[in-house]
Amino acid sequence: MKKLTDVLREEGLITEDQLREVKEKQAGTKRPLQELLVEMGFLEEEDLVKISSKIFGMPLLSLNTETPCKRLLISWGGNPPAIGMVVALDI
Repeated sequence: MKKLTDVLREEGLITEDQLREVKEKQAGTKRPLQELLVEMGFLEEEDLVKISSKIFGMPLLSLNTETPCKRLLISWGGNPPAIGMVVALDI
């Protein structure tokens, strides 16, 4: 499995300089690299989700265009999760 930073560079979403800058800021902290990339404005959250989907080979679905099955809606109390929430399903 490829590393997130490798895929981000291959896709042209971050530069070597941006990666170096975010790693310098990350040094000595326990903050995830992904969080800092977004916070520093180098990456949009949507791009991070798309790349993560690609890395893990998992389809990316939007609740704006896809309707969850009835069983899932019942388990969510009739309301899908908030935007940006990841729900792992074992079906």
